[in-house]
Amino acid sequence: PAPSVGYASYEDIVLTFTNQGGGTAESMTFSGLAAPFTHAGGTCGTELAAGASCTYIVRFTSPGVGSYAATVTLEYSDSAGPAT
Repeated sequence: PAPSVGYASYEDIVLTFTNQGGGTAESMTFSGLAAPFTHAGGTCGTELAAGASCTYIVRFTSPGVGSYAATVTLEYSDSAGPAT
C-alpha cells in the first residue's frame, strides 16, 4: 500500500537497483520525477559494477489531499549498448 503522508510533510522512498549483468553499467542517468516528487540522495552514481547495488531516494512532499504517482527512469550503457 502507498504511504499516508500529512500535508506539508514528506516521506522518503528508497529504490534499490542491482546490476545483474556481466559488465559495468555506465553513463547512468535518472529522469522522470516532477513535483511533488524530488531526488533526495542515495548511493547511485554514473557507474554500477556487475553484481553491485545502489540506492536512489525519492522524496514525496505532500501538497495536500489526493493521490500522486511517479515513474523513475534509469538509462545506462553497457557492452551491449544503450538500455533503459
